[in-house]
Amino acid sequence: MYYDPWRDYAFMKIDTKDIPQDVEEVTFSMQDPAMNQSVFVIGNNENQGFSIHSGVVSSIFKIAGSMPQHAINLSLNTKGGSSGSPIFDKNGQAIALNYAGSETFGIGLHPKYIRYALTFIQQNKLPKRQHIGAIFHDYSLDDAVKYVNFPTEKVKTYIQQYPCCFNKAVQVNKILKGTPAEKVLLPGDIIWAVNGQEAGPHLVDLDLAMDKAKSSNIRLQIFREGKLMDVDVKLYNLEDHKIKKMVNFGGTMFFEMDDFQSRISGAPVKTLILTATSTSNGTSFKSATNLINVHKTWEEYNSAVKKLNNVPVNTLDDFIKVIPQLVAKKYFTMDYVNYSPEYKWDEVGWESKFSSYRADVHYDQFDPLPKVFTFDNKAMEWKVTKILP
Repeated sequence: MYYDPWRDYAFMKIDTKDIPQDVEEVTFSMQDPAMNQSVFVIGNNENQGFSIHSGVVSSIFKIAGSMPQHAINLSLNTKGGSSGSPIFDKNGQAIALNYAGSETFGIGLHPKYIRYALTFIQQNKLPKRQHIGAIFHDYSLDDAVKYVNFPTEKVKTYIQQYPCCFNKAVQVNKILKGTPAEKVLLPGDIIWAVNGQEAGPHLVDLDLAMDKAKSSNIRLQIFREGKLMDVDVKLYNLEDHKIKKMVNFGGTMFFEMDDFQSRISGAPVKTLILTATSTSNGTSFKSATNLINVHKTWEEYNSAVKKLNNVPVNTLDDFIKVIPQLVAKKYFTMDYVNYSPEYKWDEVGWESKFSSYRADVHYDQFDPLPKVFTFDNKAMEWKVTKILP
């Protein structure tokens, strides 16, 4: 029914006929996790089906995962097979959703995210999801005092107010290119208040404040180099950055980069880019220099298309319009930027990512015919249409 554009969960609708009658429903607790709370997980750890591990909640203010995610830490083993398992309290209610861990700890997504989304899903609506484009992490205020002139007296008050936070506050870690945060915030900014309310270590409250904002901006109070200041940051709709359209051309998939890909590659969001794919040898784009970043088990496409035959292509629709001309011409040039996250060796020497290239491309008539894949929100599936008659 829905998958979140940043956080690691989705909702699915299943026909009740497909559910065995002896299956019991798990209810989601309305209580937030608490420190030292007893919990257990039923998973598939190390391929041991229905393995049960028990422990306690060891932190309620963890920021973990590939996108901004307020999480809880668990002192139990959830390695290799417990992702997606509910984290149960002693009454058998789910208090979080496990999505990472090791042999000694587990990480669970904070339930406030799921409860918020459920209020929309139960009304058959898409959850309202807004953001500014900043990636956050937790940061020690002791380090802030040492390195960025953070006021010592503020730390003492903070510890008294949030005794379970281990002296950590929410800090800007990275800013996605092409998002509103790029114009206002800097990496290292400590988020102190949101719309006049002190934020503390509660990233989930910051996230929900953005989702629930009535205006197009959010007001943040930040510490920057020891100074407290207010900034207004414009919000954008995360659903607009989801990948909802892709093009298969020349044996390769093209799409406009979403926030997740932007975080990994460093390219601006909505950049027209080649996606990771297992294109076979001999297809049209295989010969382009440094277009592909080859790993041991996969080939990674992180190249942003800038021009085709000297014509700028800024959007996927621009690209779709020019495809018939490229097929008819068969021989064309492509200008692109390589965003592969590693250094490469070429004929001249070592080079870093973000290098610009031009390639001569020969369209191979034996490649699959160009197609557009468009995501249907109602059917929750990809619809395919041909580009050429």
